[in-house]
Amino acid sequence: MSLLLKVLEFFSPSTLSDDEKEVLEGYSKLSEVENYEYSFEDSIEDKELEENIKTLRKFVNRKENIDNEEFFKILLTAFSDKKSGEIVFNASKKDIHTFLDYINGLNLDCAFSMVEGSEDTYFANIIFSKTLAEDTIEQLENIEDIDYYHMRAGKFFGYPEDSIKAFIKQNMKNKEIGGNLIPVKKKPLVVPIEEIDYEDESLNNALLTNLIYFLVENNEEGFDEALSIAKSRKKDLKDVEDRFSLSII
Repeated sequence: MSLLLKVLEFFSPSTLSDDEKEVLEGYSKLSEVENYEYSFEDSIEDKELEENIKTLRKFVNRKENIDNEEFFKILLTAFSDKKSGEIVFNASKKDIHTFLDYINGLNLDCAFSMVEGSEDTYFANIIFSKTLAEDTIEQLENIEDIDYYHMRAGKFFGYPEDSIKAFIKQNMKNKEIGGNLIPVKKKPLVVPIEEIDYEDESLNNALLTNLIYFLVENNEEGFDEALSIAKSRKKDLKDVEDRFSLSII
């Protein structure tokens, strides 16, 4: 299974259709996919970063399949303690390379793959980080034990350790009933933040749910941790606004 498909198991529901996922399943390793490479930039000054953020925002606003959640994810990886991020979307080859340039313009290292879709479009998987070691993804790809993989990948993307462990535990239960990631009948151990069982007035703010990129442990402690992370990330975005005199959130 490729890094792309394995990582998707831990993310909140993807925008990929079943047909799109089927196209991607033909690739056993990310490193074997066309145009897989790394991009690196030297340090960029604040004035240029400000212009790059504005340019990225305009690009995102023009694209129907890239939304604010993805835009915030990039900014948080560039300007907060968020370790790494990943985006999957469908676009022309030109737009994919343009998007990569914009991400790289925020002092982020990028690795990407793309496979041909339909009507001159491609399915692109972009992974970005402040310090993306070239061997990190290859090491993840070569992990055969799926549970150990999820632990390593979760840490790579900076997910809370309790959420990673709960996800692995749920995955093990699913295996016991004969299917990988088939929902169990009992209360799920991890869920997307929008499906959390605990109500809180703060979550009426859609911004907060757009700042959580991992499956949340489905209990009060998991909810509180996710909410705390979302509020912290909202503050981080506000700091970016103040630093560059921009309107972002």
